[in-house]
Amino acid sequence: MPTIVEILEQATALGSLERKRRVASAADLYLCPPVGHVPTLDVRAFDEILQAGYAYARARIDTWRPAGVEC
Repeated sequence: MPTIVEILEQATALGSLERKRRVASAADLYLCPPVGHVPTLDVRAFDEILQAGYAYARARIDTWRPAGVEC
């Protein structure tokens, strides 16, 4: 039997799918780091999510800059 928190997490995830698709199609840059295994309300996973996002962005940073542009 799922808990109320699990039900709310699933409802939130389902409700945000269409919004996620619209945002991704309209964005110039859209990142989706591999953190899907972390429960939505797990605030203890902040450092894990932060590090995963940083590593994901660093691995792709060269593909973001137009050729010949220096930072």
